[in-house]
Amino acid sequence: MHRINLRASDETIQRWKLALNEIANISGVHTRPSDKNAYEYEIIETIVKEISNKSNRVPLHIAEYPVGLDSQLQKIKSLLELGSNDKVIMVGIFGIGGLGKTTIAHALYNAIADSFEGLCFLHDIKDKSRKLSLEEMQTRMLLEILVVEIKIDVNQGVTRMKQRPKRKHILLILDDVDKQEHLQKLAGNCDWFGLGSRIIITRRETQLLNRHGVERNYDMEVFNDEESLELLRWNAFRNKQVDPCYKDVVNRVICYAQGLLLALEVIGSHLFGMRVREWESALDVYKQIPESDIQQILKLSYDGLNEAEREIFLDIACFFQRR
Repeated sequence: MHRINLRASDETIQRWKLALNEIANISGVHTRPSDKNAYEYEIIETIVKEISNKSNRVPLHIAEYPVGLDSQLQKIKSLLELGSNDKVIMVGIFGIGGLGKTTIAHALYNAIADSFEGLCFLHDIKDKSRKLSLEEMQTRMLLEILVVEIKIDVNQGVTRMKQRPKRKHILLILDDVDKQEHLQKLAGNCDWFGLGSRIIITRRETQLLNRHGVERNYDMEVFNDEESLELLRWNAFRNKQVDPCYKDVVNRVICYAQGLLLALEVIGSHLFGMRVREWESALDVYKQIPESDIQQILKLSYDGLNEAEREIFLDIACFFQRR
């Protein structure tokens, strides 16, 4: 109309068109069929609550230098089928300690959390279970998803889990699960949750995931040489550029770390500010005694084996030690 009546310039009209296109592409709040008979104030309350939940959500820390995450994130997202809201999907993320399973889970949470009505990220369940009972973990989970504190015992918790979250599509992340009971009591079946929900479980190996019926599993990848170099540069030099005199010793570190995210971070941070000769001395030590943080991760992986697997592990380790 303004164009016909010549009440605005072509430039102004073009700006208006661009602005209207942007507004049209902004995601809105979709009402459910059950909302058709709701009063306007009830719908407004729902919108305010949803906006409040999103604005109050604090992003999880990913990493100081988030290298090599994007490609793995895309692969996990494809398993999650985020565009489909007619089913509940469980996805396992597995791999040895130090590969960055928790880091990728944090990045995934930050990337997709706003698409869900309820959120819960239970960190380091294996370690937390030494201090917290299952009831306490269930209570925390229900509190985060429903924003309501409920006192329960384990069996009541299972009942509550089956009833309450089923009304919402939620994002639940269970980090470092090591017992079947944890999965049974925290994420027993897909029908516990509303359609569109996604449950993500991090674990060192797939046996537990398979027993729980998790059919979609992502095998964490080690860093390639290019990603390893980038992460090492940031941790050891705080810069994209590396003095050419470090080239050989940097390559030795990359070879030693074998694409393990934790090893690259720990070693890189330890070597920060050191001269080439000091790097070489440190590497000679690493060959004999791993840096303490790396050694702890390897110890955790060893502790997670059963007795027979430990015997096999030690036999193999002794074989290579004698070579």
